[in-house]
Amino acid sequence: MEIAPERHEVEYVNTKYLKNLSVVFRKFSRNSPLYVSMELESLVGVGNNMTLKMALYEYLAGHYIPTPLNVAYKFCDFFRYEPFFGQMYAKQFPENWTCPFPAGEYHFVNMTIHLENFPYTIPFTYSSMIVHTRADVQGVFTHTNEEVFRWKTFIRITQKLQPKDGKKNKAVKLNNNKELVLKKDLKYK
Repeated sequence: MEIAPERHEVEYVNTKYLKNLSVVFRKFSRNSPLYVSMELESLVGVGNNMTLKMALYEYLAGHYIPTPLNVAYKFCDFFRYEPFFGQMYAKQFPENWTCPFPAGEYHFVNMTIHLENFPYTIPFTYSSMIVHTRADVQGVFTHTNEEVFRWKTFIRITQKLQPKDGKKNKAVKLNNNKELVLKKDLKYK
């Protein structure tokens, strides 16, 4: 499975708590890994007093339809206990990072997104090769439910066909010139 964020939209920032929220996804070359950079100025300390809510939507017939993937984590717990995305980002933070994060400016630049071992099976409506999705991320204060930020990331997911039981595709074979040839065509040669 290949997961490629295509674009990002910051929909809302509560300026009482955050300033200058910026999230950028990029590749530096065709074969380079995907990088994410996030910069912000927090006007308050943030820890488990904030909850991250994440929901995944599938694009079907011109609309984004909710999928069953809808999670919420307290902020520090996300980085400590979420087994894939949280751990992936936490390993790239400065060595002396602590949570809760005190108020101040933060620049998380050129963090790589390691998606080659993505462990989850995503339950899409149709099993097409390429699925367009949207991930909605929202930060709210845990006790008051006051919204701090909200953004949408538009993602293209390319699914790779896996043969059942590890068997190779029997309908296709490589000939001596390493060209793909259907087996039915080989019978007559």
